[in-house]
Amino acid sequence: DAYFVGFVQTDGHLNHKTVTISIGNQDRSILEQFCKRYGGKVTSSIRNTNFANDCVLSEWKLGSVYFVKSLNHIG
Repeated sequence: DAYFVGFVQTDGHLNHKTVTISIGNQDRSILEQFCKRYGGKVTSSIRNTNFANDCVLSEWKLGSVYFVKSLNHIG
């Protein structure tokens, strides 16, 4: 769980009801493991980033007010 929290802090985003983590598609298997453990959905997209154009990213997203509140509680 600490590994997951580290991912949220470095590559994640929280709003009031959703947690999202976006990373390079080459590491998609990490997000798929999060999906198996916590639920949610993994998708891929092509975006322009600060580092590269047409970058293939994978994104894990879970919509849960309770889950987001729990993450906020632990910091």
